[in-house]
Amino acid sequence: QNIKVSVESVFTSMRRPGCRARYQRTCRHALYFPGCNIDVDDFKVAGTVTAVSGLALTVAEAALQTDQYYKAGLVIFNDLFGWIGDHIGSTLTLIGAIDGLAEYVTAHGSASVFIAPGCDLSTGPNGCAKFSNFLNMGGFEFMSDNNPFSQSIT
Repeated sequence: QNIKVSVESVFTSMRRPGCRARYQRTCRHALYFPGCNIDVDDFKVAGTVTAVSGLALTVAEAALQTDQYYKAGLVIFNDLFGWIGDHIGSTLTLIGAIDGLAEYVTAHGSASVFIAPGCDLSTGPNGCAKFSNFLNMGGFEFMSDNNPFSQSIT
């Protein structure tokens, strides 16, 4: 009895990433990072933080856009990024604090920042349409609602 087994070194297998795309409706790319291919400098707007309360920032320039326009976007202060978790009026709520921002506002009364809009990972008005970036959409928006693995074959 003979058995033929084909093997491959772990080192050669590690050099092959395989298929990275996940079959999902939403985009798999992080906004402003490779894959999305949008340059933050093309969309950022200068703003002024006039108040900081915990993770909530008051930025008057944010009120010039509709609510949630900056949600999932960025606040840039001294080349440090802060991700925006919510946007209502002139209030931007960060996901985590930006080092030194609260202290700077307390000491100087305000701080100059840049704010950049967010993306909801869809092709809709809060996604690729906002950036005219349909060619880089990393999701499968028109995938079927039927799960082929939950259907019985008869």
